[in-house]
Amino acid sequence: MNTDTFYALSTPPGFSATATVRISGPKSLQAIKSLTNKKSESFNPGVYRLSNIYKKNKKILDKTIVVFFKKPVSYTGADMAEIHTHGNPIIISSLFKELDGLGLRLANPGEFTLTAFLNNKIDLVQAENVSALIAAKTEDGVSLALNNSFGVASKNFKAIQNNIINVLAHIEYELDTDDTTHLQTTLKQTQKNIVKIINKIKDLLENYSSAKSLIQGPRVAIVGKPNVGKSTLFNYLLEDDRAIVTNTAGTTRDVLGELCNINGIHITLLDTAGLRETKNPVEKIGVEKSKTEKEKADLVLYVCDNIKHLKNETKNTLVVFNKTDKLHKKTLLKLKKNHNSVNFVSAKRGTGFSKLKKALHSSLTTNNKTQNMFIVSERQKNILESVLNQLIKAKKNTAPTELELVSYDLNTALKQFDQLLGKTTADDVLNVVFSGFCVGK
Repeated sequence: MNTDTFYALSTPPGFSATATVRISGPKSLQAIKSLTNKKSESFNPGVYRLSNIYKKNKKILDKTIVVFFKKPVSYTGADMAEIHTHGNPIIISSLFKELDGLGLRLANPGEFTLTAFLNNKIDLVQAENVSALIAAKTEDGVSLALNNSFGVASKNFKAIQNNIINVLAHIEYELDTDDTTHLQTTLKQTQKNIVKIINKIKDLLENYSSAKSLIQGPRVAIVGKPNVGKSTLFNYLLEDDRAIVTNTAGTTRDVLGELCNINGIHITLLDTAGLRETKNPVEKIGVEKSKTEKEKADLVLYVCDNIKHLKNETKNTLVVFNKTDKLHKKTLLKLKKNHNSVNFVSAKRGTGFSKLKKALHSSLTTNNKTQNMFIVSERQKNILESVLNQLIKAKKNTAPTELELVSYDLNTALKQFDQLLGKTTADDVLNVVFSGFCVGK
């Protein structure tokens, strides 16, 4: 645990109305005293104070708002200070020079949250959700990460852990006693309880993909045969001339991905190569990539321009009939009547996109309640999968002669929970978790 004092800009760099510089460590109070030329009594913990800050040569640097937080009542659990300056990079650069001169250093990525973790202000699951909260691309994702950062996920993980402890306690009792009167009853109840825990973990793991989509933003793949207008559709949804559009089949050879906002939901929109049999080795690779992205996508936009290729929508597929400008009005009306779930558009004329965006938004809005989702990282998922495997082993071993094996499997599962919550976490794991944070967090 470092005992030195570090600082960082916690607001985005660049020009803005205000900017916030955070300081954490034992020299926090002394730093703001030196910068403001004021005494310690001037900074009551948690009280924001309007104050000038000065350079070493006594020249005014900026007019700011300064606040001091006394440990342990702070984000990091150590002494902390915040300086709210005007958002000019020149001011921030000058302030950094002054802080360097006072013996402070620039923070490492995620060091503020890492310090909070090391000071037992939060556990590792909460720390990961702080990162997820900053990165969340959807409103539901923000809600999920926010609840988890307050400890909702940790509470549920600990509840599962306690259930395992209770089961283990009954097993240990049977191992320590010679009385076998209630052994069969205990074994049946043990197996029943293990099954309940297994089902709970399976439920969490099944919801992981949905939770991941909420945090990272869903991936939407545009697929279909060559020359049906996929790239034109891609450009129109992006409102940018991003993909090359020609009348030549097979123009798109690779997957093209761009961030896109669909009625408030940030998605990764993917333009893919046309699906067809081909002998061209380059196009063949593109077609295989298209198939892969189709399988990985949270939602597929299947585009066609021929009545023969119309398909029924499925749970993860929206059907888009393009080039309606080429259809007779009566034919189009008949198609809309018979295929009311299909989105009819003309990417050339830009018609039908309002309805398509609404359909996209509706399909991407999860029907699962966010309180049923807790896993937001691959690390959490992998650990829970290991716990699940141990519990499945324990379930298979619930026979009178195998109680020691059951005890071993349950103890192994409990140790996995210590890693999940960060009680026994290797330094290299911590480096992976916190290196993804911004410097000011």
